[in-house]
Amino acid sequence: MNIAKLKIVIDPDGALAEFNKINYLGIAGTDIARLLHKKGETDEALERYTNALFYNLMRDLDLSLNISLAIASRGTKKDFREACDLIDRSIAYSDSASLEKNCYTSKLKVILLITKVLALSCLTEYESMKSTIDEAYALAKKYDDNPNNSFRNFIKFWHAKENFKPLASDDLGQSAVRSIDNFFATKPYTVQKELEENVFEAKKYWESIRKLL
Repeated sequence: MNIAKLKIVIDPDGALAEFNKINYLGIAGTDIARLLHKKGETDEALERYTNALFYNLMRDLDLSLNISLAIASRGTKKDFREACDLIDRSIAYSDSASLEKNCYTSKLKVILLITKVLALSCLTEYESMKSTIDEAYALAKKYDDNPNNSFRNFIKFWHAKENFKPLASDDLGQSAVRSIDNFFATKPYTVQKELEENVFEAKKYWESIRKLL
């Protein structure tokens, strides 16, 4: 990476070749796009910029999910509140790029909302917990009615010809509703023993919804 950066001014073409060699998982995508733009290759630059923007979005969703679980596992009210705030920020970021159409980010948003439910339960904010479960279920049902893992023409700022595969993934279930079931069943989270009853309230409310399906 350092060699490529050193060549940017004195040998742009050489720098571009170096960046392409090390562009694993799009790590050098922004640098490549910048060089292409300087060369006047705007369409190719926008292709690379789209790729970088897309992967940043996917990384953010994946990171927010995992770091919020880690923060919540520490078990204080401050931690649960921080986990909620982190998830809200990530969802707002995702929504800012959304065309409000079904795509894989919809399913990831469901999982983020259910993770927020865990924190709200531990804060004993049960009304907010229930409304968040309702929101997650409505989104999950909408996704499952027409599942779609495509991104092209489904999110804003898309200037690429190809449809990139998602960097983030989940192993909670093929459908979004099943992901909620599996979240409560497999417990991909840890809470102190004294807070298990709080989390049970969320599971109980979810099961009451499932009985109506």
